[in-house]
Amino acid sequence: DLHALVKSRTFEARFKKQAGSSVGISFSMNKTADMDAYAISEVKVGGTLAGYNATKPESMQVIAAKDFLVSVNGKTEYKDIAGVLSTQQEVDLVFVLKRVE
Repeated sequence: DLHALVKSRTFEARFKKQAGSSVGISFSMNKTADMDAYAISEVKVGGTLAGYNATKPESMQVIAAKDFLVSVNGKTEYKDIAGVLSTQQEVDLVFVLKRVE
């Protein structure tokens, strides 16, 4: 069922950003109707998230375009997520992977 599939593909990524750096992610400003999450449009080269991905080259926990961002530091609304990503150095992101295995 869809709920079990989403739960099995949901995971948390926790990391620290360097001072003055960005997470390096672009995502939609509106939640998707079926996922209650934000569609990722880009993981930017040189961003903290790209560095995180580089440590997991063969893992299904590599975050990419078309995956979904559910929350950041427990925040689920766009303005709150954007604020956390721009101001906090320690970030705890929850994703749902959209890719098919």
